[in-house]
Amino acid sequence: MHRMSLVGKRDKSLKTINQDVIDQIHEDAVFIDWYEAFEGKAYGNQHLSRVVTIAKFLAEKEGASREICEAGAWLHDIGLKAGNDNDPAKIRAIAEEYLSHLPLDNESKSRIADCVETHEGAREAVSLEAKIVHDADVLDKMALLGVIRHTWKIVNLINPDAHPAEVFSTLQKHLKERRERLYTTTAKKLLSVLNESLAQFFEDKTQAIETLRMIMKLARAARTSDEIARELLLKKDHQILVDQLCIADPSMADHILQAWYAQGEMLEERESAFAGSA
Repeated sequence: MHRMSLVGKRDKSLKTINQDVIDQIHEDAVFIDWYEAFEGKAYGNQHLSRVVTIAKFLAEKEGASREICEAGAWLHDIGLKAGNDNDPAKIRAIAEEYLSHLPLDNESKSRIADCVETHEGAREAVSLEAKIVHDADVLDKMALLGVIRHTWKIVNLINPDAHPAEVFSTLQKHLKERRERLYTTTAKKLLSVLNESLAQFFEDKTQAIETLRMIMKLARAARTSDEIARELLLKKDHQILVDQLCIADPSMADHILQAWYAQGEMLEERESAFAGSA
């Protein structure tokens, strides 16, 4: 599907990230995610919206540049247009080529490219903004939504012939590695709320494999990860999964993230008190 970019119509004299540029990045990133990545199989999924919302929340808490975080979060999966996004150098080259057409100063382009390059964790994030985009992406891949999303990616890109038991083992390793690499204090507090849900999934291996079998069947039937999540919710109530999906809704996102943050602080205080009394 062809689409004419609006980048050329922007004011070339702009040297800072104003809302017009952010809006253009948003529009282009969603187009790539829905039409070019995964051959259009992910059309309609809200992963980018959720990552952007989480990144802006982290940026506020951690004192990072909101604009760089937002731009980097929208673009973090741009490498998927060329296949798997596990090669940092390749991802950065794709991001830099896209950014070269935008009315941005070189420093902003470089800082946004840093966010895109290191979001998968294959290369160490250096800037605070890159750490935040990495962490926001990880948080959207935790709990049951993370199980669904990575299973979907395995079926549609990484290993289409994988069996449920094999996916179970892959998920345990992959999600453990991702959550252990979180950088920011805020992200770690949010993660503490999601960890319990993820642990519950892996506790019952037989049930987990049956759930994975259903997820894989739906993924092969051209259902997006968001659609699969809603299908699971029809079978069983799962409040964390509901909350995860609702982060894509701006009217609900801040309330959910603030609640998770408060819960995370409470858990942290309890752990500190317990350690102090031991």
